[in-house]
Parts: sequence; structure tokens; C-alpha cells
Amino acid sequence: MCIKKITRCWFIMLCAGVLLSTTSLYASVDSTRLETAISDSRQALLEQRTQQGYWFSGVETNTMYTSLQILLYFYLNRQDEAKENIAGLCRYLMNTQAQDGSWPFFDGGYPHLGLTVLNYFALKLSGYGLEEPALQRSYQYIRNHGGAEATNRIYKILLALFDQFSFPEIPSFPAQSLIYIAPQLSWLRMIAIPLMVVVQEKAFYHPPAQAYISELFINKTDGMLISPDADIISLLQSSAAEIETIAQADNNTAIFRPGYRRYAHWLLERQNATDGLFYDYMPSTFFALLSLKTIDDKIKTSPAIDKALQGLRAMQVNLPAGIYQPPADDAMPSTYSVVLALLHSGQSLEDEAVKKGVDFLWSRQQTKYGDWVYQTSFPVVPGGWGFTLNSESFADTDDTATALLTLRTAYADSWKSRRSDFRRGLQWLFAMQNRDGGWGTWDRSSLLTKTMKAAAPPIVFNESVVDHTTRVLNALSQFEYTEANSLRVARAVKWLESMQLEDGSWEGTWFVDYVYQTANVLGALALVKAEQNDLSVDKSLDYILEKQNSDGGWGESPYSFSYKQYIVLGHSSPAQTALVLFGLLNFLKGSDFNLIDKLRTPVNDAVNYLLSTQKSGGLWNDPTITGVVFPDIQYARYPVFQESIILMVLGMYNENKDFFVQN
Repeated sequence: MCIKKITRCWFIMLCAGVLLSTTSLYASVDSTRLETAISDSRQALLEQRTQQGYWFSGVETNTMYTSLQILLYFYLNRQDEAKENIAGLCRYLMNTQAQDGSWPFFDGGYPHLGLTVLNYFALKLSGYGLEEPALQRSYQYIRNHGGAEATNRIYKILLALFDQFSFPEIPSFPAQSLIYIAPQLSWLRMIAIPLMVVVQEKAFYHPPAQAYISELFINKTDGMLISPDADIISLLQSSAAEIETIAQADNNTAIFRPGYRRYAHWLLERQNATDGLFYDYMPSTFFALLSLKTIDDKIKTSPAIDKALQGLRAMQVNLPAGIYQPPADDAMPSTYSVVLALLHSGQSLEDEAVKKGVDFLWSRQQTKYGDWVYQTSFPVVPGGWGFTLNSESFADTDDTATALLTLRTAYADSWKSRRSDFRRGLQWLFAMQNRDGGWGTWDRSSLLTKTMKAAAPPIVFNESVVDHTTRVLNALSQFEYTEANSLRVARAVKWLESMQLEDGSWEGTWFVDYVYQTANVLGALALVKAEQNDLSVDKSLDYILEKQNSDGGWGESPYSFSYKQYIVLGHSSPAQTALVLFGLLNFLKGSDFNLIDKLRTPVNDAVNYLLSTQKSGGLWNDPTITGVVFPDIQYARYPVFQESIILMVLGMYNENKDFFVQN
């Protein structure tokens, strides 16, 4: 009996040895299943394409902008003509309220007091009374959590414009003087300067008596006062000093004269001709419109107001729950990410969908000068891309870099046929590099950068960010820029390395958060052939792999931003997993698959997780928050982008699947 068992064991071992000695190896990811998933996902995304050949969706975030749209109608005295629209917006607010009467920071997040107070006011302003159950629940929640006075400063400022809080005394600045320092204010110029116009004219909206929210205050005297913020006062004083310096240097006292004609000209120059928005986004348009209404009796601005309102209405999304107002559309990232996913999943420039997508991307390369022109490190013509469908002059480094990456991938070896267009984009990116070697978002860093960051730490202004520096390097690598042959790349690499944290990770800015960012920095550094310390690389990889869940996926909470450390989401997210895989696959490719043995199993597990979570229609429909509007302030989902990044990494894996076959 024992001899038979021993013989059987040797026979099994011999068969295994024969099998392993052949060229037919066992792969832990089933190739047929992978190709089917890629095909189904590709088809589902193609079905979402517009007739014009691009992809498009509204940015999905919380209810803040829905309420702001309601408030805007009343401030502009358009509430009667917008009655039906307001009703739909209110319905959305009512249907997204939590049982405890609050509104959450993000789906699945904790209740947000400031947002709840804002929504409560929007509903009251729209005619809902205290007898409404939704308002009764909110009233109890707000009173039980410190009252309206416990809201944060951003919401207090918004509500103060509608006479629900009182502004502190601040230095007085004529609007035409502020535009002299506008180039240093980054995107904040389109909010801060219009806000100063409204505040200095005391052009606050006074609602009907029944719409006031005094019942929400526990302290009805001091609670309604916005206490002055030392950092904001410091920013204003710095601005005053800067203006004074300009005035003395130019011997120009005209900048202190009253009047708004120069300001109106400055503002209207920044309105999109196509959709009427200011700086492409709802919040910048909101403040611009408030200031235009403020000066409308002096300078007629009604046509500009009408155009902007039409643009905001066009962005709205009609849902079963009501009308949702997004802060912006995401046509650019949706389109270039799908096109790049199609290219990695087997299509080429010869395919009709890719060709039309590429044509759309070229049609959106900007030719109009923007405020970035005052900050570039050397003179450069327009050549960037913005975030939204109709962006005309508000280009950003992220979308420019990824548009260039996508187009370069599409053209392959024939990219030099569009050399001048590629050059415009690359030169614009080079001109936007900060002095520290990194890249910011919309502008280069300025004299006021540090002061602005001190006044509002969570908000991204024009400082260098790891996210966009990483994306720029990804793009530059496709044009054969490396650390060895480019001083610009070498400076960026040095800055990125200086931003690595003690545990081997990097912190994100525009996506959630540490795991994603760490993987993508490693990928970018490998693609530009940066000389990396092996111990540092191992530390970063270990950090990523330690966070991988048992099902093969990754999942990180947006609260990582709040606590300045990794916070587990509690479940895996297909979209977040794909974002991590994108970095790891770039890392392996850039390092010639030198660490494949360390990453083979984790990558295979992640791909299998993605295959197991695909829905029957070919999509994943991941509800997880992946994007950030501003860290610790507002988070977002980008539906098309989140689907396309999954298809992209499956395609990238499939292109190199031979490396991932288990030996």
C-alpha cells in the first residue's frame, strides 16, 4: 500500500514537471475573460459617445451648487421666470436629504453642517415653510449641532451675501485697483475680486422676512457676526501693499479712482463667448454674476448675465430625484480618457471613434490668451487645453498634459505631421513650470502664493502639486524627454522626490489620495527614466501593496485628506483600483519590468478583481468618490472618466500580458 502511494506521488510530480517544462504556462488571469471584458466595456463606452464625437458628463458632487443656483436666481431677480427650474432644484434637495435632516459631505460621508444650513436657507427662500417636514428635520439637526453659527467660514460668507450673517470690517479696495494684482491671485481672482465689489457696495440680497434663518442661531447676537480671520486680513494687507507699490512705480493714482467701467471690461473679457460662463465653472460664474448685477445700474450688463444663466442651465442634469446643478461638465477628461482607453484596447487612429475623438481634442486646443500670460516663465502663445467643453482661455496643466499624451499615443510614429500643434502644447507646459520644478494647476506660483495658502490651506491655488507634475512627466516621456536629457524633467524629478513622505508615500491633490498618488509618482518617475533609490522604491511599493484588499482591489476614503493619513474605505473600488493599476503598469513598463516578480501577483489579483466586478452591460457603475474639487472641502465623481480608466488599465495589461503569466 505504501509503495503504491509513493509511486502515485512520484507519477504526479513527474507529470507536473513535464507540464511546467512546456511553453504552455498557466496565467492567473483568463485571457478569454479579459478580452471579453475589454470588448464589452469598449462597446458600452462607444454607446455613450455624443453625435459630435466626444464624451461628456456633469461632475457629480454634493448639493452645494444646486442651492447656489437657487440663490443666484433670487439675487438676479429672475426667480419668477425660473419658477419651474427652482421647483426642480428644490425637489433634488428634498430627495437627497438624509433621515436626520442633514445633507452629507459626499455620498456615504458624514453630515455637513454648513451645507445643511445653506440648503435649508435655499428651501426657505424658495417658499418652503417651517411646517415642511424636511425643514423641521434640518432645524433639529442644525440646532443639535451648534446652530448656524457653527458653520465654517465659506458657508458663512455665502450666506452673508444674502443677509444671514454680517461681514467684519475689511480694508477697502476699489475694484479697478484689485485687477492690477489679479495676475497673482490664480483662479481666486474670479471669485475674490467680484466678491469685493459686492461687499464694498454692500449689495447684499435682502430676502422676504419669512425666509430669514434666525431660528437656526443659538446665539442670535454674536452668532450672526463673521469674526475676522487673521490670515485673510494678512492677505488683504499684502494685496494693499502690492497695489501701493504698483501705484508708486507707475505714478498712477487712477487705479484708486471710483467707478466700474474698467472692472466691467476686465470681467467681460473673461466670459466665454460660447456658453457665457466665467472661467468655465459654476462658482466663478456665480460670483461674477453677483458683481455684474451690483454694477448693472451704472453699466448695463444684462446681456452678459442672460448668457451666463443660459450656460448654467445647459449644464443641469434632470434626474428622477429632481434637477441637479453640477459645478462644471467634464468633456475634456471624459474624451481624452476614453480615446486613450480605446487606443490601449486595440483601436487605432484609423477607427472612426478614435478619429472623431482626436479631431475633437484638436478643436479644443486653445488659441485665446488667458490670465496665465502674466505668469509664464518665458513668452509663449496659447496651446493648452481646459477642463470643460467650451473652455476658451482657462487652460490647465493637467488637461493639457493628458490631451498631449492621448494625441501622441494616437499618432504613434506619425505624430510629427502635427509637429507645430504638439509644440504649442509642449511649450505652454514648459512655460508654466514653477520655480521649484513642479507644476501647478492653472497658473505659476506668485508672490502671494504662500499668503493665500496660509489663509485657506485646503484650497489649491497656483502652487506646485504632485498630481499635475506627475501627469506632465507622463506626457513628456512620450516625447522622449527623460531625466538625463532634459533639465526641466530633472528639476521636476528632484521636486517630486522632495515631496515623498517618510512612509514612502506621496499625498494626492485632485484624486483620492495616498495609494493612488504613490503608484502614479512611481510610474511617472520610471517613464522619464529617473534614477531612483532601490530602498525608496521598495518602501513605496510596500506601502501600496500593504493597502491592497484580500479581493485584489484598493479602496481609500476621502477622509484621508481630512486626517492627513491613509484612511481605509472599507471596501474595494473598481475606479480607485484602476487608478492605482495605471501607476503600477506605467512603473513596470518604464523600469523594463525589472520588478515583475514582486508585482505579478498583486497586479493579477487587481485585474481579476476588476473582471469580477464588471456589470452585465459592460460598465462598472462604481459610486465611489475618486475625485476632489478641493481637499477636505468637496469631493466628486467623474462617471465617464471612472469607466474609461478601468478599460484603459485592462487594455494596458492585455498589451503586456505575457509578463504576467505565472512561471
